[in-house]
Amino acid sequence: TEILGKSVRIIFSTLGVCIFYAFGYMVLPLFAYFIRDWRMLLVALTMPGVLCVALWWFIPESPRWLISQGRFEEAEVIIRKAAKANGIVVPSTIFDPSELQDLSSKKQQSHNILDLLRTWNIRMVTIMSVMLCDG
Repeated sequence: TEILGKSVRIIFSTLGVCIFYAFGYMVLPLFAYFIRDWRMLLVALTMPGVLCVALWWFIPESPRWLISQGRFEEAEVIIRKAAKANGIVVPSTIFDPSELQDLSSKKQQSHNILDLLRTWNIRMVTIMSVMLCDG
């Protein structure tokens, strides 16, 4: 959603996920009615997800993630493409070279799975996420 314009950002980020999730639940009984073998049903239900693998080559990487990984040139190319698609004039210099030197010289912290339980806020978010996903 970082590269989408304001007008479609909410639609794609919130409604897009929720609508397809709800649509899948509504279509499941229909599929199960017509496909009686559970193995074939599983194959039929897996196909839409497998088709989404092709999106790997069409959806650009997150500019924020690229910057955090020190891949500034790739992030700048994606930002320029997004600005052009959204009709925004981009300045000639997006990233200041002196700031890039500061960012690349900083050592990144390493994290592990226990960091999800260290603070109260992150612990609650982790527990709620697990409860929602296990549903």
